[in-house]
Amino acid sequence: MKMTIPQIKKILADKKSVRSNWDTLWQDIGDYIFPRKSDVLIKRTEGEDLQVHLYDNTGPHSLELFSGIMMSFLFSVEEQWFEHSSGDVELDQKEHIKKYLQHVTRVVHNVLANSNFYNEAHEMLMDLGSFGTNIFGIEEDNEEIVRFFSKFIAEGYIGENARGKVDEIYMEYDWTARQILGEYGEEKLHKDVQKCIKSNDETKKFKVVHCIYPVNRSGDGKTSKGHSFYSHHIMPDLDHELRLSGFETFPYAVPRFAKATGETYGRSPGMVALPEVRVLNKMVEITLIGAEKVIDPPLQAPDDGFINQINTFPASISYYRAGGNDRIEPIFNDARVDFGFDMISEKQSKIRDAFYINQMMLPNKTGNPQTATEIAQKVEQSTRFMGPFMARMQKEFLKVVVDRVTAISFKRGILKVQDIPQELRGKDFSVRYTSFIARAQRSGTLQSILRFFQGIEPLVNMDPMARHYIDSWGGVKTVAGIVGLPNELLRKEEDANKLIEAEQKAMAEKQKAEEDAQKMASMAQASKAMQG
Repeated sequence: MKMTIPQIKKILADKKSVRSNWDTLWQDIGDYIFPRKSDVLIKRTEGEDLQVHLYDNTGPHSLELFSGIMMSFLFSVEEQWFEHSSGDVELDQKEHIKKYLQHVTRVVHNVLANSNFYNEAHEMLMDLGSFGTNIFGIEEDNEEIVRFFSKFIAEGYIGENARGKVDEIYMEYDWTARQILGEYGEEKLHKDVQKCIKSNDETKKFKVVHCIYPVNRSGDGKTSKGHSFYSHHIMPDLDHELRLSGFETFPYAVPRFAKATGETYGRSPGMVALPEVRVLNKMVEITLIGAEKVIDPPLQAPDDGFINQINTFPASISYYRAGGNDRIEPIFNDARVDFGFDMISEKQSKIRDAFYINQMMLPNKTGNPQTATEIAQKVEQSTRFMGPFMARMQKEFLKVVVDRVTAISFKRGILKVQDIPQELRGKDFSVRYTSFIARAQRSGTLQSILRFFQGIEPLVNMDPMARHYIDSWGGVKTVAGIVGLPNELLRKEEDANKLIEAEQKAMAEKQKAEEDAQKMASMAQASKAMQG
């Protein structure tokens, strides 16, 4: 059973109370690190200068770098960053299963590439780096098949189930009557909204709440249409329902960069950097004031002795009585503005560290050319710290996106249910990530394999029979998977076996021809000896 409007209003009020501390923190984050989203508690007017109180842009710039680098690490536009799997390694190796899974992967990648996913995903990473939480919508679209939208967390309230998974969202908007009409149609309009429509009132706004919550929140199973989640639109101030529909699967991903025990909303690199950003902002302000005093210092002058008013303009002259010792001079002339430069540089470096910029940029401190092995080792070291973030991103964002886009692709008929191999019927797809950072984190396994072969080389030279303990074909497949080699570059097993048989046959024929030639030579030599 759906929730009543009073129930929704009560839940929303409770969530607002719980989130009050977060709102204050998010406002500070917006002011110092993400200015274009600095309207959490302070509502900005359109076109307002949002950086008027900032004296240093290290925080905003580090956030931009963080989101750009993380996007290239996690889901680059130019490469395939995931692949579907049955979850069974042996089953995946069957040729018809492998071919079908590759087809599904290509279709889903194509849907993502032709949608607005990458634009909205970049905005999502900006929110994760600053506010720690993002609401990422994934909805079916008539034109693009799937449409994505990144929602600012300050616009919504989230709720978790017993497993810590976000399964309910309450979005709150202030809309004009015209916007409500465009979204919900004339039949569902409240009489107050209708009055504004008739009078062409574009100034008055109404509060609209859109909540998505599980059907079983009230103990029910699924709706008559098979929906597991209600999509409920209301106008709380007017106790008016606008729309009630549903979703088969939860239509949002709610990624969080990091999460403290007992908290619902996420923590972020921006929150770690915030104290340093505040201090740096004040240090730069004070340094600028100090520089101004050095360039145009305050003056000291006697209270009498000057004939006219003191003139401090360039090339100006101030007259005083002849024979006097009165002079115009700075109050101080030993100011050291450069003293603060090192401290500012240190604070800027700490802010970049908080956003992992210094670690992810992989600087070459020696200045000498680096080998591929050295670069691989640096990449492996620099991405180890991303393990917890990667695990959370895979669970709360990447898998949710891939699974929902796959489901919508089946629903729209782009993927055919009848094409699913019998072995995969009734099973959920697994997802394997092949992005840069996923491969880099698996590079430790590759290094172990290479060290293993280097270690056993002397043993194989001493006893060639030891090589039979190694499955070289399995090793090729493992290494190919670690480095993310496209499946098209690996031959099918049956084709490889045919090539092996042909090569073995050619070698056998060559060996037989050599043996026959040797026999003929021996017989000719024997015949010649008998004749002699």
